[in-house]
Amino acid sequence: MVAAAATRGDVTLEGAHPAHLTSLIHVLRRAGVQIDVGDGIMKVGASGRLKAVDRVVTSPYPLFRPISKLK
Repeated sequence: MVAAAATRGDVTLEGAHPAHLTSLIHVLRRAGVQIDVGDGIMKVGASGRLKAVDRVVTSPYPLFRPISKLK
């Protein structure tokens, strides 16, 4: 996804799980990347100059919640 955006290309991902990529999708869309999500297919493309994203927050995968939130 990032390579397609950086090279201003178009990529179709088959068997992708968008639910596992929500943070990345959000950041790329903020940068101006077009991402279409369908039934097991994601289309990623960028045609123009991308915008800088001011802040990216990450967490370990999968995001671990505090024990108190699990009950």
